[in-house]
Amino acid sequence: MGADRGAARRDHRRVRPGRRRRRPGRARRRRRGRQRAGGRAARAAARIAARADELQALRELGTLEQTEPREGDEAVRDGLTRRAGSYVQSDVDPWLAHALAARRGHYAEQVAREAAADLLSPPVLAHAVLLTALARLSPGIGVDQLAFAARLTAAAPQATADLAAILTRASDTAGSPA
Repeated sequence: MGADRGAARRDHRRVRPGRRRRRPGRARRRRRGRQRAGGRAARAAARIAARADELQALRELGTLEQTEPREGDEAVRDGLTRRAGSYVQSDVDPWLAHALAARRGHYAEQVAREAAADLLSPPVLAHAVLLTALARLSPGIGVDQLAFAARLTAAAPQATADLAAILTRASDTAGSPA
């Protein structure tokens, strides 16, 4: 009886005719990989679109400034720019610059700030540097008092970067003993 049971088990494992087991070939494995990658890209695009809708709603409600930035908001900014058809982000850019300067949200981490330097446009980065320099010179200054920095950045981004460099040097020399 024990020997019959073993034979039945072996027969069960054997592939029956017409039901061939196939190992996926190289082409099939590649196709599956592309399908998965396409799915990931579609999910990422859907996340970006959903966050863009959320930021658009917050913008319309006037509560964008209170929102903490998240990872990927740089791509969301680009998506909003594409939706608008041109560079019209007069409230999203200052929001990102303030968050970067104040190290709010995911910008609290050094890695996120370094990544943002590669992802954000030069005017946004210049605005953030100017805000950081101004905050170092007068620590008690409020965000609402720095609205001119956004206008200056929009008018002349290179001049803003130059001013930020001068203010940074001034704050460094003011803090060091003579």
